[in-house]
Amino acid sequence: MRKLAKTAFYIFLLSALTFKVTGRFLQHSSPELVSDSDHVQDEEEPSFLVLKGIDLSSEDDRCKQMYGFLPCPTSLWGHLFLIVVYEYLLFQGESHVISGGEQIFKILGPGFFGASIFRILGALPESLILLATGLVEDKEGDQESVQTALGLLAGSTILHLTLLWGTCVTVGSKADPPTPSSRPLNHGQNHFKKFSLLLAGSSLKTDTETRKSARIMLLSVIPFSVMQIPIVFTLSPLGKRIVILIALIVCVVFVLSYFFYQIFDPQIQKRELEYVKQQRIIVMDLLKHVQTESMHRFHTDDGEPDFDAIKRLFESLDINGDNNLSPAELKELVVNIKFRSIPWDVDVAVAQIMEELDANGDQMINKEEFIKGWTKLLKMKKNQAPTSTESTEDEYQQREPEQGDMLEENSKIARYPWELTKATMLLVVGVVMLGFLGEPLIKSVQNFSTSANVPSFFISFVLVPLASNARVAISAISMARRQKPRTTSLTFSEIYSGVFMNNILGFSVLLSLVYFRGLPWHFSIEVLIVLMVCGVMGLTASFKSTFPIWTSFLAYLLYPLALILVYAIID
Repeated sequence: MRKLAKTAFYIFLLSALTFKVTGRFLQHSSPELVSDSDHVQDEEEPSFLVLKGIDLSSEDDRCKQMYGFLPCPTSLWGHLFLIVVYEYLLFQGESHVISGGEQIFKILGPGFFGASIFRILGALPESLILLATGLVEDKEGDQESVQTALGLLAGSTILHLTLLWGTCVTVGSKADPPTPSSRPLNHGQNHFKKFSLLLAGSSLKTDTETRKSARIMLLSVIPFSVMQIPIVFTLSPLGKRIVILIALIVCVVFVLSYFFYQIFDPQIQKRELEYVKQQRIIVMDLLKHVQTESMHRFHTDDGEPDFDAIKRLFESLDINGDNNLSPAELKELVVNIKFRSIPWDVDVAVAQIMEELDANGDQMINKEEFIKGWTKLLKMKKNQAPTSTESTEDEYQQREPEQGDMLEENSKIARYPWELTKATMLLVVGVVMLGFLGEPLIKSVQNFSTSANVPSFFISFVLVPLASNARVAISAISMARRQKPRTTSLTFSEIYSGVFMNNILGFSVLLSLVYFRGLPWHFSIEVLIVLMVCGVMGLTASFKSTFPIWTSFLAYLLYPLALILVYAIID
């Protein structure tokens, strides 16, 4: 509920910028002239504040407000500011959509929702923004909007396969085990040689299912390949429309086939569900530390939970003495059990633990909730505790999915109706925000590109994907930082699956707008860049399971190279 309140505040703040004000109006008068009180204003009074230096004498040049109330800047920096505001609100909307979808997926499990709707929700932010391009009235505006939308589609895909992919390889790589022929680092070596050995001696490994996901991602470039026909052969306008229709049909067939494939072979769904649950595995890490560092503190001699000790812990954390734990007070618990040794952000950890212990969802944990939740966690950890203290990290990792299932099952039985309601509310709010702000963002990008004299393709390629993919990127990087083989494989499978849906669903929306509005197709070069990046990364990931850390730098280079290549070819 706090997320909804925060989002509502920012929407109110945005709306407040548009309030009408009244002041002295001397638009066409020189500051040196003195009014003879005979000035009559015949022009229609503007609905927004007129600042010094803005000339509104031309009705054709007058800025038109989106929806009749959104801010309407007339300068380069004003357009950039609006883009930043819209992107932040879109980030909040994307977070609501993904959070709501993940909660529903965890409740319903694999099935029709996981195979179809959940996948669509993952690509929904880009698709809704792309769909907003179809709301432009004139064909000239349509053509520019399609170019802007194509920049978003290409930017999202290339961002995933270059910057995000490379960052996950960098943070997820571990030092390779030493071999008899390997040389250890010594202080006598120069820094460059040490750095070279480090690059060659660290790598990241993925499993067979991840390579399978990469091969499926490769199929998504087939519609992009079809759209290269117009530049290979000289086609008439009718021939180009037929090619567009064929590519659109291929996209639709691929989307439906992907859904049915997951229903009859739910392995992809199970990995997706496991990835979602791994994001809540913070609680299980907490339990691990409770057992290894605090077992005697919270258990009696016969192994049962010590309620008096749990109460004393609650009282020690309740700094203000109001019999409730706030998120700030809960941080004390995180620090006390040395939770900072785990590669998770402290605020994220507190939020996840709050979600597990806060039964009524009021963002406060009372004494009863704390004792009940803490006791349940201790009992669960006791049941899952290994018989040997020499359990390896890999063994613990293999138990994580089972522990997550147990944790979710208890949560589903206890809070199913309320969790489903909250998830649905988040989903609806997110969809409304994305649908409402998609068109204003596209128009702001176009206005900014016009003011900066830069093609809108490049602006949407760089700026817009940062907002529509921020949450997914943060989640993937956080998961890769754990440096556990299973988690790493799930992370890269998620990246490849996300690229597949982004390509197929986003390109379907784009081709539909072009075909049904009768627009000419002049974007084969831009599509070719996406085809090249997806082809290179897809083929590499399809046949390799080990990626040295230096491959991340090659992925980073693909991002600016793609931009330069598009600019050079178009120019």
